[in-house]
Amino acid sequence: MPTTDPNCWPYVQSAMAKQILAHDWEATPLGAIETWSSDLKTAVANTVGSAFPSALIWGPDFVTIYNDGFVQILGQKPSPLGLSFREIWSEAWDEIGPIVERAFAGRATFIEDFPLVVHRAGEDEQAYFTFAYSPVRNAAGEVLGFVDTVYETTEKVLGQQRLVISEERLRSVLDSMGGGFAILDRDFTLLDIDEETIRLDGRLRSEVVGRSYWDLFPGTKHSELDDLLRQTAIERRPGRLDFYYAWPGGKDRWLEARTYPVPEGVAMFWRDVSERRRAEYEVRELAERLSQFGEASQDLLWIRDAETLQWTYLTSAFETIYGLSRSEALSGDNYRSWMDLIVPEDRARVRDYVQQLRAGEHLTFEYRIRRPSDGEVRWLRNTDFPIEDASGRVTLIGGIGEDVTEERAAQQRLADSEERLRTAIEVGRLGLWDWDILEEKVHWSDEHFRMEGYAVGEIEPSYEAWARRLHPDDRERAENTLRRAMAEHEPFVCEFRVAHPDGSIHWLSARGEFAYDHEGRPTRMIGAMIETTQARRLEERQRLLLAELQHRVRNLIAMIQALVKSTSTGYDTVAEYVDHLVGRLQALGRTQVVLTLRPGSRADLEDLVRDELLAHEATDREVGISGPPTFLSPKAAEIVTLALHELTTNSIKYGALGSGGELSIAWSKWDQDQQHWTTLTWEERVKGPIHVGRRGFGAELIELRVPYELNGEGKFSVDANGVLARISFPLEDIGSILEPAPEHQPT
Repeated sequence: MPTTDPNCWPYVQSAMAKQILAHDWEATPLGAIETWSSDLKTAVANTVGSAFPSALIWGPDFVTIYNDGFVQILGQKPSPLGLSFREIWSEAWDEIGPIVERAFAGRATFIEDFPLVVHRAGEDEQAYFTFAYSPVRNAAGEVLGFVDTVYETTEKVLGQQRLVISEERLRSVLDSMGGGFAILDRDFTLLDIDEETIRLDGRLRSEVVGRSYWDLFPGTKHSELDDLLRQTAIERRPGRLDFYYAWPGGKDRWLEARTYPVPEGVAMFWRDVSERRRAEYEVRELAERLSQFGEASQDLLWIRDAETLQWTYLTSAFETIYGLSRSEALSGDNYRSWMDLIVPEDRARVRDYVQQLRAGEHLTFEYRIRRPSDGEVRWLRNTDFPIEDASGRVTLIGGIGEDVTEERAAQQRLADSEERLRTAIEVGRLGLWDWDILEEKVHWSDEHFRMEGYAVGEIEPSYEAWARRLHPDDRERAENTLRRAMAEHEPFVCEFRVAHPDGSIHWLSARGEFAYDHEGRPTRMIGAMIETTQARRLEERQRLLLAELQHRVRNLIAMIQALVKSTSTGYDTVAEYVDHLVGRLQALGRTQVVLTLRPGSRADLEDLVRDELLAHEATDREVGISGPPTFLSPKAAEIVTLALHELTTNSIKYGALGSGGELSIAWSKWDQDQQHWTTLTWEERVKGPIHVGRRGFGAELIELRVPYELNGEGKFSVDANGVLARISFPLEDIGSILEPAPEHQPT
């Protein structure tokens, strides 16, 4: 097996050096290594020893020899050592061939990010390379071949392409925010601005982009904003500033600017704080009235003595923001205590601000505190101002403290990567779309695919793919709404249904905005939607519950009248009458508790039996209960409950439950005429003589109401040994007896 000796040609110990020594070169145009010229051997040694991916292409047959680094460029191509360069890159020869010819003509070539479709791993793929073709000459100056020094830049180019797409989406997000932003290079040339900035400034994008910021806004030169921008551009430190600017023509604004270093130079975010500045002015003018309205403010308002720096007044918001009671905050040396709450990194800066306030300056600054109650760090923004006496001496310092922790977190989220933004959108279950109308290309977020009933990436997003999922009853309305919004420059707002492949119907609520070119033609649409299926279902359920409640309330009176009428005779005392009536109403009420849990519910027969016995304090030891799981319709549950109540109360008075006899309650299920039936049997055996009285409400329920209301059969009998009651009826969905048809009102 060949070995490589660093003292012998090709003077390198590497995998390719071994392969070169072991290769059958006699089968190639180069012939055996022993016949190679010194020029060829020197070129091979230089190529194999290069730290860059390199290949040597030699002679008119373009024989290829390469080093270890070049193997990565070849990918999974079969080992091409000794083959023609033309054969190795046949799929890209139309692009490479002319460059090879220039190299053999003695002209070196350097090309960056050159696109090539190459065949690797069994398939064609788009790749990008940065390479140099350097001719190799002999002592006479003749070109014998060339060295291809190359490295692949596919990932870099694709990353740049993804970055462009990401920046476009980020611009869409930034354009939808309140306030605006601008990007400046390090020479303060305006590179980009958003739509809100254009709206406020009043000039066209083409009139401002590419020009010096100082030429565009001459009033900001040599100002605090100038200092802030230079600090961020040169020292690479973010900053914040409120500044006043007046445009030609009389328009003026107070703006809050926040600057951040970016690779291009400076990113500046701004928002209109004119209202806030006016509010601060009013506070300065009305400092003596702080105690009157301070308690109503959600922000912290305070006053401190300018000489001692001790707080003299705090509003209740202090306790919410600082997590410390006002009495604790105002005790002792409260200025020092306040400084102790500020995180160490911010204390020196805040002390400087306090000294500037004592000198009469107005300041807005931010700092962090650590709350003693929970250890949480909060960001606060103070808008502080001096309060002067009649002589102009600063005697007090007033301030407004605002908890901006969430605002700072939002700024950080804005600065995060597109992946963080995508994750947040997915968590929020928002379906987003971006429709390039001119290019007829559509981008959907993953959640959008799922909302439309597609697997993520299943199809190429398009207008047609969206319309295809629209419910037939909503398609015309949704498409007309979209076309009208596009034509009339209005937001697209529409709620519609989509049909998924599994047959399920989903409600979606969508909102989108169109962008237009300077001639008013639509160029793009960006929008979002959420699923409202559950909300729709809840609304429908609420409507059904309300309707059912209205029915039950109207008809409950009729049922009570029927119970009162059937209970009105046969009792010796009013108390006995009331006792029976209340019992029947309570039995009916227990059934309604089960049935009104949700519309259309069914009642468990065993629960009805046990609830009735439990209401009369009867136990399993006194009663034998058996039967399969059986669920009754609302009407059947009401009839059976009333029957059970009558049988139970009579058993306590005259039968097994009152005399210590035996009581068995059993039920079964069976089929008849393609219907499921159930039979409930109540059987008592008493120890002594049984009272046989007149036939009452219970017998009427069993023998008359069961056949009439439930289309079943009922039997009730009493003999010397006890009581036997049996009811049979089909297990069909019959409405509640509290909701009878007009011709079947209870009597």
